[in-house]
Amino acid sequence: MASKGWVGRFVVFILAALVALAPGAGARADSPPDVTELNVGVLQFGTVSWEMDTVQRLGLARKHGIRLHVVPLASKNALKVALLSGEVDLIVSDWFWVASLRTHRQNYQFVPYSRTVGAIMVNPAAGIKTVADLA
Repeated sequence: MASKGWVGRFVVFILAALVALAPGAGARADSPPDVTELNVGVLQFGTVSWEMDTVQRLGLARKHGIRLHVVPLASKNALKVALLSGEVDLIVSDWFWVASLRTHRQNYQFVPYSRTVGAIMVNPAAGIKTVADLA
């Protein structure tokens, strides 16, 4: 089991990386110059929502000069719309989506968030046993 200290350091590391790379993040006009405001779009359920709640309850963002605003959204598509419209500074998405944006000269960044890359799930009745069977 991870210690509380390790979890806190990990979350602060992720926040720092995301602040540095978020396209719209930074000090806002109504913030003191030493405070960075960060609007994070999260699904109303799931890991990121839980992690942002933990960061706020433990005061980790504030401790590092970040004013964190968590924006709960209802779907992955809502996350993407919020990011593209500038309503949030960052979201958790997949690198395939970021790569597709970058091919269209949109300068979004991807920061590895976990070791999970993704999975393909098929109905067992479909007869698909290998990647080659997908064709």
